[in-house]
Amino acid sequence: MCLRIYFFLFFFLSVSWAVAQNQSIFFLKNNGVEVKTRDSADFIRIISEPDSGTTLFNIKEYYVNGKIKFIGKATQFDKIVLEGPSVSFYPSGKRSQMGTYYRGNLVGDVYTYYPNGKIYRIINYNYFKARGLLIYNGCQIKTSNDSTGKNLVTEGNGYSITYDDEFKNIFEEGPIKNGVKNGIWKGKTLDSNQISYTESYRDDKLISGKSTDKNGKFYSYNIHYKSATQIHDDGSLFKALNLDSKQPISKNQGEVTFYIDKDGAVLDLKIIGKLDDVSKSDILTAVSRKWSPCLLCGVPIKAFMSFPIKCKEDH
Repeated sequence: MCLRIYFFLFFFLSVSWAVAQNQSIFFLKNNGVEVKTRDSADFIRIISEPDSGTTLFNIKEYYVNGKIKFIGKATQFDKIVLEGPSVSFYPSGKRSQMGTYYRGNLVGDVYTYYPNGKIYRIINYNYFKARGLLIYNGCQIKTSNDSTGKNLVTEGNGYSITYDDEFKNIFEEGPIKNGVKNGIWKGKTLDSNQISYTESYRDDKLISGKSTDKNGKFYSYNIHYKSATQIHDDGSLFKALNLDSKQPISKNQGEVTFYIDKDGAVLDLKIIGKLDDVSKSDILTAVSRKWSPCLLCGVPIKAFMSFPIKCKEDH
């Protein structure tokens, strides 16, 4: 009862402060979907105007128990693009991650923590700029510890263990050399696919892999994840969506979403946005062509697909 009274008071004061400071409050699920009421939310996001001398909006998120979840800044209000230092927290109030964002990407050293507060990993994310674009150039594990604080990886060398988000299950593990994967790594997917795999790496490059699906069928592969692709791609899909690079485009007109099943079939196709019947028909025809399924560790899996629908510039 005390906690509920405390949170009600906290939320009432937050709303009052938001109105006074021209802030906005959003109720969100963990998957990012906005809901209408606090009772349906997993967490609350409060966005406030930039402080004096900066153009960055202030972002604060709270768990429903009133404890802080995230503190950071963003360059945009309507579409969150994180920028600068940030801190994430567990529901207990202990830190879960500290890092710096640049144009929505974590850059430099990022610190992650166990729920008990001890450091789990320090990973360095590398990027370089080319023609005004930020290009991802890989990451290196600098330090990794067990939950007692014992070093498993020091100065980029050792044995790394990767857990799920709650640190309850091991996702994969293997040797690290100079900050990247080297040697034999073993892992398993922690989802309904239930894929177990063993992979051989040399300087972070996958040499070969062998996997077993939940039915015991064996697979061999040399690409860990391969996206679904159309078998006979003549460019009609991108033309229907106005994503052809030769066509001038301005803004998003909508979105097309669908699933590619394990056999390559298109499922649950949805066209979102105000489009004329001819455009919808063109998109439907282009999407419905046969696809090669997404492959995870060589195993065909059901995959979600989403493409923006662009509109041409008026001249």
